[in-house]
Amino acid sequence: MKTLEEPPAHAVFIFATTEPHKIPDTILSRCQRFDFKRISLKDIQNQIKHIASSEGIEINDTAVYLLARESEGSMRDSQGLLDQVVSFSGNKVAERDIIDALGIMDRQFLFRLTDAIIRKDDTACLNLIENIYNFGYDFKRFCQDLLEQIRNLIVVKTVKESKDLLDIPDAEVAELQKLAEEVSLSDVQIMLNILYRSYEEIARSAMPRFVLEMAILRMTHIDKFQSIDEMIKRLEGVEGGAGERDFEAVKRGADFSGSVHGSIPAAAVAADGDLWHKLLVFVRGKKPALASHLEYAVPVAINQEVVSVKVKDGHYFTYLTNNKESFMKLCEEFFRKKITVDIESDMDINTVSNGKAAVQDDPVIKDALRIFGGRII
Repeated sequence: MKTLEEPPAHAVFIFATTEPHKIPDTILSRCQRFDFKRISLKDIQNQIKHIASSEGIEINDTAVYLLARESEGSMRDSQGLLDQVVSFSGNKVAERDIIDALGIMDRQFLFRLTDAIIRKDDTACLNLIENIYNFGYDFKRFCQDLLEQIRNLIVVKTVKESKDLLDIPDAEVAELQKLAEEVSLSDVQIMLNILYRSYEEIARSAMPRFVLEMAILRMTHIDKFQSIDEMIKRLEGVEGGAGERDFEAVKRGADFSGSVHGSIPAAAVAADGDLWHKLLVFVRGKKPALASHLEYAVPVAINQEVVSVKVKDGHYFTYLTNNKESFMKLCEEFFRKKITVDIESDMDINTVSNGKAAVQDDPVIKDALRIFGGRII
């Protein structure tokens, strides 16, 4: 085009591409654009019927559909397939002739397998897959056909006037409508998802039959799967159970005096920790910083009059001691009565210092520190 700035009238340049979006605007502006697309299934069927009528060939609608479907949108391919079938069977072409001549699958296999899946008949499903294997059909192609079948089932299930959305004979539409009455839309959608995820595995697997069998068996047992709505309801039920009621009771500052009698031993509190946990939850809702320091404390006793805790000497002990008054008011609000709060140090600083000094004086420890270059922390 650059060489011939003004080409002669008889010269026509044809530029074909599958990626027109990559063509520069300077080229597009000088071109007439024609977008080619697949010919519709109905147009191919009508043309095959016209050719068959002109050539004196007897062919039924189902056979015409199979030829049009195998051509995949190409009119030339459909005519080539028709010529191939006529040379095989003569001027009278039936559905069985096309299946045998082209080596394609009988459509009834799809309907029988779909029906077996809906009825959850594992034995029938596996027997049909066995037949598919014995006939030598391609499992990848079969999976594509089954995906299309389930897609058509969803269309029939959701759209009342679905004939315009389905490129299949009216007889098959009627069969799909019967199947659609036996299964829920959610189950069909799950079936489609299972098969779609398995399709890639079937395409690259050395044992596609096994992958397909497992996918079909998962489809027959989808009643054991829980829907998202059911799981949400169960979670809401759990949240509305005892745990939530206890939390609400703590928020309201419920009176636990009926269930607390006398001093609770430290061992019992450590073993259960339920009341202490509820108190921490309550404090966290009022003063989060105080609650975060209380998490490092160990409850010693909790009764109708005293809340006693121990905490390691240092920052946490100092903070809780300085905020003892606030903690006591929260305890009183929680128990709805006067409460005494006792905060104790868990260890003696001098004892720790003396113990550390004793460790440092140990000759074995000294040798270990010298050999490994370590330090006591």
